[in-house]
Amino acid sequence: MAMTGLHEAASDQGAIERALITGGGRRIGRAIALGLARQGVSLALHWRSAEPDTRETARECLIAGAPSALTIQADLSMEADRDTLIKRSAEALGGPLSLLINNASRFRQDDYLGERENATEGNLAVGLTAPFCLIRAFARQTDSSRVGNVINMLDSDLFRPGRDFASYRLAKAGLAALTEDAALALAPGIRVNAIAPGPVLPASNESAAHFERARRSAPLRRHASLDEIVRTILHVLSCPSMTGTIIPLDGGRRLALRDMKG
Repeated sequence: MAMTGLHEAASDQGAIERALITGGGRRIGRAIALGLARQGVSLALHWRSAEPDTRETARECLIAGAPSALTIQADLSMEADRDTLIKRSAEALGGPLSLLINNASRFRQDDYLGERENATEGNLAVGLTAPFCLIRAFARQTDSSRVGNVINMLDSDLFRPGRDFASYRLAKAGLAALTEDAALALAPGIRVNAIAPGPVLPASNESAAHFERARRSAPLRRHASLDEIVRTILHVLSCPSMTGTIIPLDGGRRLALRDMKG
């Protein structure tokens, strides 16, 4: 996609100049970072433990066209780290952030029987508490002469009931509600939207066969590619009237559940 989208929106709301991407070094976060780098956005890439991967992604972003690409460590399950991440990112990039992408999450298994309770607090802290705190800090530093943007990365499974990964699912459902609440509370100065992809990349402990079955369970027999996610983010940023919107990129998977109920 050409740079036209973001620059057309600039006349209405100011260019996207500086962005923080949580979990920006790997997987979907890396793809988003490279996509924004090609648009000339300066980037702060957050990492908790993936320092080598994130540094490599920052190097690739500079090659792709980012004026600046740096890495910032923070453990989003820790209050002190999440409370200072926006400020540290803005200071490192030399000015207020114009875009926050809440991409980081913790995907540890727990359930409603309490057999894996040690995962619960971390899943909720990283997946819901951290985005709430980051959005609040982002709003406080946003330049009042420009419109800021927040994009939350959800999961299409939030549209489907499930028994396992209970607190992860709860965090994503809460983040969906936060998207709409924050959009209402922070308008007109900040737009808040979300993207909810289906399976994009296999989990570290997932077999290729299981991942492919999940992808093909959707009516379209496919889900979004990394490129499609990036193009959707650029589309959201180029639409100054869009806020409080959750865009599913799941091949219609959420509709299949409704069809079974019918």
